[in-house]
Amino acid sequence: MAIALAKDRKLHRHKEIAHFQVILAAIEAGRMALITLHRSGDIHDKTLRKMEEELDMQQIAAEIRISETG
Repeated sequence: MAIALAKDRKLHRHKEIAHFQVILAAIEAGRMALITLHRSGDIHDKTLRKMEEELDMQQIAAEIRISETG
């Protein structure tokens, strides 16, 4: 029973890490899109900064979840 539980936790952790790695990739894609929009003049500096702050917070949260031992 204990061995099965340990295997389940390990599998769950592996899936959790993969999930947050996908989130980090999406955040990076979002950053690139924001820069493109900003350079083309479609969004203002203030909007860019606000959106980057939001992405920063999401990135930090995902990186923490990946680094947690479980």
